[in-house]
Amino acid sequence: MDSRLDPLEIFGLKVGQAKVLRTPGGFLSPNTLAGTIAAVHKLNVDRIMLLEHTRCTMASIDEAGFQRDVVAHAGQPVGDLVFGADPNQAQHLRDDVETLRNHALIKGFAEVGGFMYDVETGQVTQAC
Repeated sequence: MDSRLDPLEIFGLKVGQAKVLRTPGGFLSPNTLAGTIAAVHKLNVDRIMLLEHTRCTMASIDEAGFQRDVVAHAGQPVGDLVFGADPNQAQHLRDDVETLRNHALIKGFAEVGGFMYDVETGQVTQAC
């Protein structure tokens, strides 16, 4: 979701060469999962890359703290929204990668990998 990141530029791609789904913290939400499955089965996507980045706001606080901050700022409850805030960014990424790798509608149809982008150096490393 971070506007400082241009996934196409990071990987040396041009418009039309990749489908990009952005979420806060790289969180694999139900809608993101649905979009990923649609891309695999209707748009011929055979590689999925989850990309998170250093200095991510969503990795600086846990879900409860993030929700408290939103409530304090908005002055009203967030209801059943889940934002995906998680200070254990590496584990969160591993969990989301495993969810995709083992999903019946993705396993065997697409390769899945998790990557970390360093906002200071511009380097990408494979995390899982």
